[in-house]
Amino acid sequence: MVDGQLFDKLEEIARILRRNDAPFGGIQLVLSGDFFQLPPVPNRNGDEIIPPTFAFDARTWNTCIDRPMILNRVFRQKDQTFVNLLNAMRFGKMENLEPFRALARTVEYTDGIKPTELLSRRDEVDRVNITRLNDLPGNCETYQAHDMAGLNSKNERISTQQMDKLLERLVVPKSIGLKVMLVKNLSQGRLVNGSTGQVVGFSTAFDAIQRHLEVAKLDINAPPPPELARSTQLWPVVKFVNGVEMLMVPQEFTINNADGGMEARRDQVHKSQGQTIERVKVDLKNTFEKGQAYVAISRATTMEHLQILNFHPSKVVAHPRVLQWYADFQEDDRVRRMEEEMDLEGAMEAYYN
Repeated sequence: MVDGQLFDKLEEIARILRRNDAPFGGIQLVLSGDFFQLPPVPNRNGDEIIPPTFAFDARTWNTCIDRPMILNRVFRQKDQTFVNLLNAMRFGKMENLEPFRALARTVEYTDGIKPTELLSRRDEVDRVNITRLNDLPGNCETYQAHDMAGLNSKNERISTQQMDKLLERLVVPKSIGLKVMLVKNLSQGRLVNGSTGQVVGFSTAFDAIQRHLEVAKLDINAPPPPELARSTQLWPVVKFVNGVEMLMVPQEFTINNADGGMEARRDQVHKSQGQTIERVKVDLKNTFEKGQAYVAISRATTMEHLQILNFHPSKVVAHPRVLQWYADFQEDDRVRRMEEEMDLEGAMEAYYN
């Protein structure tokens, strides 16, 4: 979530670099997001906590953003009843409680892949993950990430402690059964950020290719990179909920915040933003932030594969600043609603052809 201060800084930097006094240096902006989700993280000045500002609170917001639009089509959930319940929750309106209370029941899965559990606090997540890992049989293989420290918003090199928060090390017992979650998109529409699966074996990249097993981010018809083909390193083979089986070899990617996810079966609600999770178990007991319950529950794709523990309407709160902005936004005659569902594939094909 970009806060107001960062938005203003980026706008000023763009004007300076482009030597252009137009808003954002004349760069065309296309911004998307949902302010009803988790608010920006508060800033600190020593021991003083500075309340966060939303992007729409930026001094330059109105000069940069001309005509906002409301996107109404929901892609993650297909059940309109579920969509309506989530939309009411998004605004903090809990008039119909029974559907949520009914979701406290246990959901059984026959393939052995249990749901991803979303908890509110990092210490809860770490404690449960470590306990579960220690309960698994077999020796452990630690796959170390090779991290390079970047710069923060003040152009200062981030510390080792901050860098360690970006991405946890993936520890895989050399036995079958560990549940894992992707923290980046691998195959659009098939394996995305939040996809879950189970370790079903270990293999070198060469052996996997010989067996026509799909290797992460490799073209199955192309020869593997020499370093992978020669390597004797064993990597985990994961079978995902949707049936895809893939060898998980190292990936390079950039993390641009200090709140990365943990590759394990339990995750923190703050880290689940943007994820689509097929099987979800949400515990709202220690929910502490506005929008947190909505973010957690809306990760689910269906009510059939969603379980909610410790639900109470007091846990569902929308940020009052966002509610006020949205009310003003609705009254603004510049707003153009996108009521009709767009055929995205058709639009893309028409654009490029």
